[in-house]
Amino acid sequence: MTSNAAHSSSPRLASPTRFSQPASSRAVWLLLAAYLAIFFAASWYKYSHYGYGYDQVDFEQAVWATTQGRPFFDSRFNFTDSVFGMDFMPALGLFVPFYALVPSALTMAWGETVVIALGALPVYWLARAVIGGRWAGLTFASLYLLYPTIQYVNLFAFNLRPLGVTAILFALWFLHQRRWLPFVLCAAFALLARTDVALTVAALGLYALLTTKPLRAGLRFGLPVLLGGLLYFFVSLYLVVPAFTSPCTNSAATNQVQTAPAQAEDTSDSLQSSEPGGNGCGGRSNFLIGYYSHLGNSSSFGGVISYVATHPVEVAKLVFTAQKLKYLFWLLLPVLFLPLLRPVSWLLLAPTLALNLLTNRRSQLDYHSHYQMLLIPGLLVGAIYGFARLQGWLRAINLPPGTGEEQAHPPAARPLVLGSIVLLALAINFASGNPVYLAFRFGESEARVAAANALAASVPRGAGVAATSSLAPHLLPRWYIYNYPPATYSPYDRDYNFAATSSVAPASGKLDYILLDCSAAVLMVDKKLAPCAQPAIAALRADPRWQVAAEQERFVLFKRR
Repeated sequence: MTSNAAHSSSPRLASPTRFSQPASSRAVWLLLAAYLAIFFAASWYKYSHYGYGYDQVDFEQAVWATTQGRPFFDSRFNFTDSVFGMDFMPALGLFVPFYALVPSALTMAWGETVVIALGALPVYWLARAVIGGRWAGLTFASLYLLYPTIQYVNLFAFNLRPLGVTAILFALWFLHQRRWLPFVLCAAFALLARTDVALTVAALGLYALLTTKPLRAGLRFGLPVLLGGLLYFFVSLYLVVPAFTSPCTNSAATNQVQTAPAQAEDTSDSLQSSEPGGNGCGGRSNFLIGYYSHLGNSSSFGGVISYVATHPVEVAKLVFTAQKLKYLFWLLLPVLFLPLLRPVSWLLLAPTLALNLLTNRRSQLDYHSHYQMLLIPGLLVGAIYGFARLQGWLRAINLPPGTGEEQAHPPAARPLVLGSIVLLALAINFASGNPVYLAFRFGESEARVAAANALAASVPRGAGVAATSSLAPHLLPRWYIYNYPPATYSPYDRDYNFAATSSVAPASGKLDYILLDCSAAVLMVDKKLAPCAQPAIAALRADPRWQVAAEQERFVLFKRR
């Protein structure tokens, strides 16, 4: 049996291979081109048929505002006027020049799709080097592009975590090649995506330290990335993000709309109250800490760690539930449970798994959501090395004494096995709900699209407007846009008054129009009533301050009198 990494039963990340340089083929580029064509077409259709939610607004408004000379402005919070008050993500600036040339949500969708597709390249190179052969590379590049989370995030709304994932995948390839400078640069670039990416980068440093031999090389690769990731995380969490936030002092937090859920549509997924701004006001040391306030009422990252360390029984009850075990099953199924064969790869999964398993938010336990994106590098690397290890074990068991490897394993059998893996991954993808099919299947009807477009176009660009989730992206660009109904972090209350804080821009905002989709889930409180007769809508109809300006196809536009 040969001894290189492709045939070893226990491959190591730093093992030299004959594929020492990135070597791609026409097939992998065709795979990427097909992915780009399919997913950009699906993104276009889903956006144009009102399938995007309010998350798109935060990112697109910030990018548009930057092109207008007000960097990263965001209007919908009562504790900040910057998207950096929600999370520090300087990589958003990379999309500004492209948006300036073509100001459209589809520009951002195209950029995100390109970033995701490029992540298949390091997966292809690594699988080809570790397992051996072009077929192995294509198989695992396909597993990456077929992974349900990848596809759902690509078709959800714009998000920056895919950029962090792709940068980490390139870093893993350069680590395999022992190319220190590109490895460190890719790890550093990944930090710019989101604050939580820094924890995965720190885990990458620990992974490099433990898997790169000899120890001196492991320290050289791993230690600066481990320490740099941790430092960046704490600086971002405790210094940078708080610098963009201010405590709110108005009554908006305690005077919310009583005829509809108090939480906005994109944060109404809590199993119990762990919403950011749980004190009734968004301003706090960091927006994200609120997701873990149920851990002993923790108000800091240190408090969360302390609670976990001192309450093992309570934490075990929180983590080991049927719902969370099902979540783990669906994470591992698309990669055929292969990461279980290489436990060290779970170092890359540990930070994000911990964040997701310790929360009570449904969205963080949905394997389709963007909260799972940072698990992708660990899952794919674990799958590649797990397959190589399994291949080595099978060779050791099945190779008869005195029989050459080529005779025991005919060349034609390998593509067949790898092709079967791709077909199985495709079947799992459709079994979990293929997002391309769903995008085309469940978009709004042409009549509803025409009505929504007409109503959105009738709202003047200089007006302030509140809207339900799917309508909001189509009301851009504008300076003042808010979610409806107001949440605890909204800058206006049920009387449509704005925060009286001088340091938060929405204090000077305005609300002239409210555009509602009667069918929006956040408004459907009383299931016995027709959509346009729901309490929140009935309250607006009866409010003397507002009048119905237009109503079509279960969309209602209210205008301030």
